[in-house]
Amino acid sequence: MPGNVRKVLLASLAAALLLLPACGSAENAAITSPGTKSSLTTPATSIKSQTTTTTAKTTAADTAKSYNMGDAIPFGGGTFVIKSARKAPTLVVTPFKTEKTYTPKQGTYVVVYFTFQGKADNDKTGVDPLIMRLKDSNGKTYAFSTALNNYETNDLALFAEKKGLLSMCLWSNPALKDLLQVYDVNSSAKGIVLEFIDSSAKVHARVDLGL
Repeated sequence: MPGNVRKVLLASLAAALLLLPACGSAENAAITSPGTKSSLTTPATSIKSQTTTTTAKTTAADTAKSYNMGDAIPFGGGTFVIKSARKAPTLVVTPFKTEKTYTPKQGTYVVVYFTFQGKADNDKTGVDPLIMRLKDSNGKTYAFSTALNNYETNDLALFAEKKGLLSMCLWSNPALKDLLQVYDVNSSAKGIVLEFIDSSAKVHARVDLGL
């Protein structure tokens, strides 16, 4: 085998071997324990792009507990209370004294108002807003997203309604936080429920929003 060909083959083999550990670590980088070390797993460390998917039908294996508005919901080492929810065709806010109008891409906004309270002995990690999603009566799910967090939810919470963001909360903070999140759903969506999910999309709790 010519010397130049042998050098090229050896260099290619070395590069391939260097890539193997990196790929393996990425696949195994699941984030565990949103609260205590024995609790649930979180969907991710960062907010991903909004997705709308069709979920499988509920089966006998579905062990999610149903809650009402105002109930204390234990999840991930913390406690959530869903206070109310509303639909909004647009959102008008005035950040930094400049009026801004947001229009939903899918049809209508759903604004969810809730409280969160962590525990001092929990892990000192941030709460991932992807633990909360919406699902309508047709089985379509609506996840939170980077865009909704940085724009609609941020501006409505901080500038219009003086509330906080779940993405800024810690599982270890025992202070009660008054929060909101904005979702973008189909305008025809009915029977909307809020679900608390883990990293495998398993539903652990749900609340009927009355929408």
